[in-house]
Amino acid sequence: MNILLSKIRRGMPVYDQSQKQIGVVDYVQFGDEDPLKPRKRAATSYGVDSSEWLLESESTEDVFASDDLSDLLREKLLLYGFVRIDAPGLQNAERYVLPNQIHSVERHSVILKISKEELVQRPN
Repeated sequence: MNILLSKIRRGMPVYDQSQKQIGVVDYVQFGDEDPLKPRKRAATSYGVDSSEWLLESESTEDVFASDDLSDLLREKLLLYGFVRIDAPGLQNAERYVLPNQIHSVERHSVILKISKEELVQRPN
């Protein structure tokens, strides 16, 4: 699944299953390739590729610092990797996308298999 995530860049528009734009990519986090052998995870808010690794100033704790997510959900996001979407407007909170919720990554956009309402919403 990290191969799919490696194609995603910050600022890419994200579309739901009905082709409606629901926001833009804010952050990408790789998952653990082998959960039995945890390692320092690859992550960046600037897009990812095989040569980029965890930014020293942005640890996984910083990514979730203001979130009130359950420990189980945090572990799931870190295990499988995720994309955080910045949704426009005052009433829209950022949302998390798991790799299995992504239909495809086109040259300049991310297409989801699900609707915006089905995504995990980042608490305010």
